[in-house]
Amino acid sequence: MTTKTATMDKPNLWKFTNREIVNSAAGALLYAVLYWVFKAFPMPLPFNQEIFIRPGVLVPLFMGLMFGPLVGGVTGIVGHIVGDLLAAAGFNLWWALGSGLMGFIPGLALYFIREYETIRDYALAELFVALGVWGGSATGALVGDALILRQGDFAAGTSKFVSEGVTGSLNGLLLMPVLILIWKAYRASDRTG
Repeated sequence: MTTKTATMDKPNLWKFTNREIVNSAAGALLYAVLYWVFKAFPMPLPFNQEIFIRPGVLVPLFMGLMFGPLVGGVTGIVGHIVGDLLAAAGFNLWWALGSGLMGFIPGLALYFIREYETIRDYALAELFVALGVWGGSATGALVGDALILRQGDFAAGTSKFVSEGVTGSLNGLLLMPVLILIWKAYRASDRTG
């Protein structure tokens, strides 16, 4: 039995109907809560105090891979803004846009992946996850913090870019296949039950 990633054709990837609104709202709420929890209680890796366990980044990545670029992008932007408000961390437009890119770019994978059945499908998903993570990190750290807001010099921005990119990559690349398999099992049981 095959599990479709989404029941949409390529032109339908750019529609934003009630279904996409509901998916975006659910994803944004989940992302905001996870963002807030792991911002309030950071969990650095034991071997590197600049790389954190942040499973919240999986939400916009996953929403993009499953429901398309618009749902992933809206999930990332809205979830980041609400998460910043919950954490009282102050609003940063560039990091919110970076979170949006983290969902938008993996959503473009639906142009190449229709089902998650082969190693090629998973490899493409992981490629788009990596592009999304590094693109979002570059937007927040290099474009926003270093170039536009001038919060530190370019070396500090580069350090933050690498830290955020590695953190997101570790979380996304290691855990995304597990999430996809769980989603496939859920969808298969939903169809039979």
